[in-house]
Amino acid sequence: MNKVFNIIAVLGILCFLFYGIFVIGDMPNGSFNELQTGFIHETIHDTGAENIVSSIVLEFRSFDTLLEAGVLFLGFVFIKMIFIQGVD
Repeated sequence: MNKVFNIIAVLGILCFLFYGIFVIGDMPNGSFNELQTGFIHETIHDTGAENIVSSIVLEFRSFDTLLEAGVLFLGFVFIKMIFIQGVD
């Protein structure tokens, strides 16, 4: 039963990756170009930073980045707790 679940999980992940690479990757770029152009031209004016990537991460996505780090930390803590309990 466990082996069947693992095979289904791996096939599901492969289908998801296939969809992400080939279906989403082939979308028309019209809307994405407008967004990219807006970030390139307006980010420097809005933030005053010289580096566009740093200004996007620090100004526009700071809470998202902080929460992602928190989720990763909590995941690490829970996995350590599971392994510590499994040793006994």
